[in-house]
Amino acid sequence: MIVLAGAIILSLNSSNIIGRAGEAKTKVDMATVKEQIGIVKAEALLNDSTGDFSKINKGDLPIEISSKGEVSLTGNVDDKTVETFMDVFVETAPESDFDYSENNGKITITGYKRKADNIKYLKIPSTINGKPVIGIGSSVFYACFSLTNVVIPNSVISIGTEAFYNCSGLTNITIPNSVTSIGIFSFFNCSSLTNIIIPNSMTSIGLYAFSTCTSLTNIIIPNSVNSIASNAFYNCTSLTSIKIKRPNDGTLTGAPWSAPNATVTWNYTGK
Repeated sequence: MIVLAGAIILSLNSSNIIGRAGEAKTKVDMATVKEQIGIVKAEALLNDSTGDFSKINKGDLPIEISSKGEVSLTGNVDDKTVETFMDVFVETAPESDFDYSENNGKITITGYKRKADNIKYLKIPSTINGKPVIGIGSSVFYACFSLTNVVIPNSVISIGTEAFYNCSGLTNITIPNSVTSIGIFSFFNCSSLTNIIIPNSMTSIGLYAFSTCTSLTNIIIPNSVNSIASNAFYNCTSLTSIKIKRPNDGTLTGAPWSAPNATVTWNYTGK
């Protein structure tokens, strides 16, 4: 859930920006927005003096633009809305924002240079210098308190130790179907994280991977996961449902992995 208090609420399926009832039409200063939230898909708006949203054909998005020019989701929004928002407004971050290492023509991101810039929305690049980004290294986004939404590209196969440790504002994260492992303490104390979808490519979840994600209420584990470390969900006090898409055949041990209030459902067939 994302709840943000109010400046101007906009409707994106209209030919013009619509504010609160009775307010005049207004043009959004998207140049200011760029400075506030990072790289934004703003070209259509910057080149249109009427503030016409018709070039963005994504239907309704519950967004808000503050007096500072910040674009945010508002109200109760689901994961699909978040994905649409990211697709419409947020460009992939430039390669220059990252430190990285290369091995056999493959890239692992080792650092994020904009930690102090209060970026909220981040789409990690799938390539750097034309080479695939296959890993997010240890502590890359450690204590990036401003991050609320992150998209990890399909090229990434591993998320390292403490990669998003203490990202307490992180509400939504989209992991691609290529990721096979989540490292130790990867999402430790991401206390605003309400939901995460584990992709079918995942095989292992590391020690304390989601520990102290106190807003996480449920999680679905795909059949591909064959290892969940002890204490993976330690102190996830709101986690009441762990659904596993495989039978209780002894492959996965340690349930409910230190989630104090969780009920485990085996052989789950839903979505």
